[in-house]
Amino acid sequence: MQITIKYPDDCTEREAALYAEGCFTLCQHDYKRKEATGKKDATVMTFRDDRTALFYRNQTGYVLELLKK
Repeated sequence: MQITIKYPDDCTEREAALYAEGCFTLCQHDYKRKEATGKKDATVMTFRDDRTALFYRNQTGYVLELLKK
C-alpha cells in the first residue's frame, strides 16, 4: 500500500508531507461535502490554514490531493 500526495505550486514538498498527517485525523474530514468532489469515495479536508484537500483511496493505496489556497 502507498500514500500519494499531489500538491500545487504554492506548496512545498515539506509542507505537503506535514499535511499528510492530517489525512488520518478523522475529525478533519468533512463528509457533508462528499458529493461536491466528483469522486465517489473522496472526502474533503480543511486544515487550520484554510487549505483544502481531497482524500480518497484508489487501487494502490491512499491519495491526498492538496488544492490551492
